[in-house]
Amino acid sequence: MRRFLSLLSVFLFLWKPSARGAVDLALESKVDAALAKLSLEEKIALLHGAGTMELFRETSLIPGVSANDGPQGVRAGAFTAFPSAIAMAATWDVPLLEKIGQALGEETLASGAKMLLGPAINLMRTPLGGRTYEYMGEDPRLAGRMAAAYIRGLQSTGASSCLKHFALNNQESWRDSVSVEIGERALREVYLESFRIAIEEGKPWAVMNAYNRIRGEWCTANAHLNRDILYGVFGFDGANVSDWGAWHDDKKAIEGGCTIEMPSSGDLERDRKIAARVRAGEISEKLVTEAVRRNLRLAFRVKGSKGAANTPEHQALARRLSVESIVLLKNAGSALPLDATKVRRVAVIGPNAAAEHTIISGTMLQKGGSGAVRPPYEITPLQGLAKALGEQRIDYAPGYVFAPPTGVAPADFKNGPAAIEAAVAAAKSAEIAIVFAGTNHSIDHEALKLHDPDVDKKDLELPGPQGELIRRVAAVNPRTIVVLINGAPVRMEDWQDKVGAIVEAWYPGMEGGNAIAEVLLGAADPGGRLPVTFGKNLTDWRVHQLGAEVFPGTGKGGDEKYDDGIWVGYRWFDHAGTEPRYPFGFGLSYTKFEFSNFAVAASKDGWTAKATVKNIGSRAGSEVVQLYTGPADKLADAPVRELKAFQKLHLKPGMSQAVTFTLSPRDFAHWSEKTGDWRTPAGRYRIEIATSSRDVKFQMVGDVRKERSWR
Repeated sequence: MRRFLSLLSVFLFLWKPSARGAVDLALESKVDAALAKLSLEEKIALLHGAGTMELFRETSLIPGVSANDGPQGVRAGAFTAFPSAIAMAATWDVPLLEKIGQALGEETLASGAKMLLGPAINLMRTPLGGRTYEYMGEDPRLAGRMAAAYIRGLQSTGASSCLKHFALNNQESWRDSVSVEIGERALREVYLESFRIAIEEGKPWAVMNAYNRIRGEWCTANAHLNRDILYGVFGFDGANVSDWGAWHDDKKAIEGGCTIEMPSSGDLERDRKIAARVRAGEISEKLVTEAVRRNLRLAFRVKGSKGAANTPEHQALARRLSVESIVLLKNAGSALPLDATKVRRVAVIGPNAAAEHTIISGTMLQKGGSGAVRPPYEITPLQGLAKALGEQRIDYAPGYVFAPPTGVAPADFKNGPAAIEAAVAAAKSAEIAIVFAGTNHSIDHEALKLHDPDVDKKDLELPGPQGELIRRVAAVNPRTIVVLINGAPVRMEDWQDKVGAIVEAWYPGMEGGNAIAEVLLGAADPGGRLPVTFGKNLTDWRVHQLGAEVFPGTGKGGDEKYDDGIWVGYRWFDHAGTEPRYPFGFGLSYTKFEFSNFAVAASKDGWTAKATVKNIGSRAGSEVVQLYTGPADKLADAPVRELKAFQKLHLKPGMSQAVTFTLSPRDFAHWSEKTGDWRTPAGRYRIEIATSSRDVKFQMVGDVRKERSWR
């Protein structure tokens, strides 16, 4: 232990963060050659897009680049609809996300585009955010690592990712005008950390500036955000694309570090006017050339290919992703898995039993916004169960259906009470009742209107009387299972103790019904773990204890004060001692695991933490080993624990696997508002192996005797 602590102090003193990799000399040579042939007006033309989704038109100097929306599929025809991004994060499976990224890259190229607008990794500050389903949870380390894998896989095909939305686009209400007032510590430690990790580990070729303002300045014109941090600290060398319509001023955007306006089209007169401002010294020609250099890197990095769309392999990946994302939250009395050989009659109930959540029908707004997909089919839970069990064993009585624009209504509009009573009667006469509850994309969706004040959700409740339906069904059938299909935490205090099992299936994509059937019937272990905390009430979250100025802000063009600071997600629940309904990282399995052989040792570049996990149950299953660090003594200004590493294990019965995590001094550091650098204060620190933010298996405590700092 003394050797470990001594080396720890040395590493904290010597370690310097660096995002920069080796320079691609061949790429830079191409860029230099192209720049040398461009006039000033031609350079300026490359600062504007060439159409709605076209960044550059092909010329004799550069290849053309067009984009398609993501991030859970290509929105341009019959393409694979993968589960939503929050489901991707719920897998905690880095290798799987790299395969998903590769499939998305192939589909992007098959669409004729060379860029996919994704992944999106703005953190879940509030569970009410309309676009939470499209992001990767509440923790920057989880979101950053999963996004990096997605980017690596996608760009391995020759297509480009476009990491978004940089930064602080954490809500939809007034997203195109609100000014986020935030301290530098929260900005650096929490909200930008996911981007840092994704950029350093994934190396995206493009980043998208967000709509909102930060401290009064548009993200597209924010030199501190783009030049100081994105380019300077993170070492990002690619194109910085404006969100569609987020470029407000040519001079400010160029000086602020945004490199291409989208959407846009050729406007020679405008280019001549900007060129005149450059020649007059009003706009820096050096910054224009720098922006064009970044755009040319993007153009030369992407490669042409035919790609592949909606192949059987991609459909199988979508199904596997859904299985690996499904979280078993409750399983009293081993209610699950169901034995398909013994089940005679199942009542399938609820508004999400037969609902489709991709853009097969309805408007883009009704299906979530720009991230919607158009697959050739979608398997609903009802269809998946009917295929697995046979239709003769299923009694479908929905009771309620979703009714646009929000909420639910009785399935039979003319005889509403009769439809509800029919659902209860079906539950009473069946061996098992499965209620498919949750939300849809009329509730979880992007703001597609300017200055929209009414986009984010109003509360945590299941829309309409779904809670009452669950209670009534559970009252007549003790073997009631609830499956949630939704994009963010919901409140379940009025019914969670009345049902045998609760399953979180997120928005599960085009193969979701098959995946849900696999998990419910035990053909697969529920592989997911929560990427967000499920609270008991809305006021459990710090952001919802502080008033309207903190969320959703003061209105169109107004301010939003991030007075909740670093206290996002489980950090606040742990700090405040608030018991969550289900903690971050939590999820049950159909088998059991044993942890042993925990040890921490110094290594050449930091130190390592080790543990062994064994499947001691009778079924194959998966476990996510999570490593957290934190001060040994509770501090007023530091989280109790923070996720630093994780690994998903797939183990057969009796199988063991050792896991090893490598830590660096950065894993103990926090941003100092006072000194403007990263610091590790002297004191005692914990290294923990856990299966959630509340289930610590092992911990070791050591001392850092001298404060260290670095830029």
